Formats: sequence, structure tokens, C-alpha cells
Amino acid sequence: MSVIIRSAVPSDLPHIVQTHSLSAMQAYGGHISPAVLEATFSLEKLHANWARSFQQKAERGDEHALFVAERASGGGPEIVGVARCHVVSDAAERSFVAGVMGRSMPRAYGEVQTLYVHPRHQGFGVGHFLMSAMGGHLLKQGAAQAVVVTLGGYSGSSRFYQSVGGALHGGRFEQDVAAASGAVGQKTADCRFDMWFFPDVRRFATPICILKNRLASDRIKREEKERACI
Repeated sequence: MSVIIRSAVPSDLPHIVQTHSLSAMQAYGGHISPAVLEATFSLEKLHANWARSFQQKAERGDEHALFVAERASGGGPEIVGVARCHVVSDAAERSFVAGVMGRSMPRAYGEVQTLYVHPRHQGFGVGHFLMSAMGGHLLKQGAAQAVVVTLGGYSGSSRFYQSVGGALHGGRFEQDVAAASGAVGQKTADCRFDMWFFPDVRRFATPICILKNRLASDRIKREEKERACI
């Protein structure tokens, strides 16, 4: 599958929201209560959320970055992956992260806020390509380290972030996602999160051309191993 990674533009908003919602519903179904899942990842909720991100990008420039993975299809270009990151400049946010991780944080570090790939297009390297784009952006902004918050104990994201140089850091923490999304009274153990730390952003900022060759080589080796087992 051939995809291009580019900066998102406001006209992408409806397609971004569709991909984000579908991917999140598929990923977290069975891990989060239906009421919280719907309230957090509904099209309406995500539309407002991403619109705010575009506004932040317009106001703060390169501190924020939004990317899409786009695939050519018979009906025109199709957005199959979405991602956003930013350089953390807020002192309160830096203090919170430092508390969770039990370590001081540098003045400039990055946060991977969002990374979702359409369920039909997972397993083709799209997530790695989006991580590469975010890594390159963060390095340009002087952020050599980064963090990402994931749903506590969710194995899918754990395997992926480990593969790109992340390490689970600090204890699991709780955040009232349900209340924040309007699903009052729905807070449960589902709302536990893990903090991942990337001590070297260069680990996932591999140029996409090199990354494509590496992933293709890994896929060939995997297929050869599978054939040998038949």
C-alpha cells in the first residue's frame, strides 16, 4: 500500500474525525465502557477537539503539528491515518508529567497527542510513517525527548510504542475522562492511563524513505519464515 504523509489542513477535518472515531472505537471497544467510549470518541466530540487543534496551530505556529496519512483510491485520496503532536511549553503540564514519571523534564520536550490508523490499513507501516513525521517535527523544534499517554494495559499501543523506542515510565495514573467528556457518573477503572517516555526522539524520527525499505525487508523475512513453517 502506497501512502503519503503530509501536514493536515482544515479542509481535512471531516475525514480526520471519521478515521479517528472509527479507529478508536475499534481499538478500545471492550476496554472502555460503551457510554464513555461514545462520549469521548463521538464524531461531534472529535470534531470540536480537532477544530481546537487547528486553532492552536494557527495561533502558536510550529509548536503544534498535525499530520495525515493519505492513500490514493478509486474515489480519490483517502485519509487512512491521523496524528498530532506538540512541544510542551506549559509549566503545569510539565510539572504533572514530571510527577507521574518521577523525574524532572527538560524545558523543551514533545508530546505525541494522537496516533490512529484506520482498521483496514493497519499492519502496513502507516503508524511508523506518522511517528517519523512527528519525530522530525519535534527535533526541528528542539525537543529531543517525548512522552505519550496510552490507555492503561492496552497491549496494542504498548507493543507499538516499545517498537519505536518508548519505555513505560512511572506508575499508572487516573484521569476523569468520563467527566471531561460529559458522561458524568461513568468513571471506572477503565480510566487508568500509562505514561510512555522516549529518551531519544531520533529513534522514531527515521526518514520515511529508509523506514519503508526497513519495513519491506522485515515483511519479506516474516513471509519467508511463515512459508518455512508450512
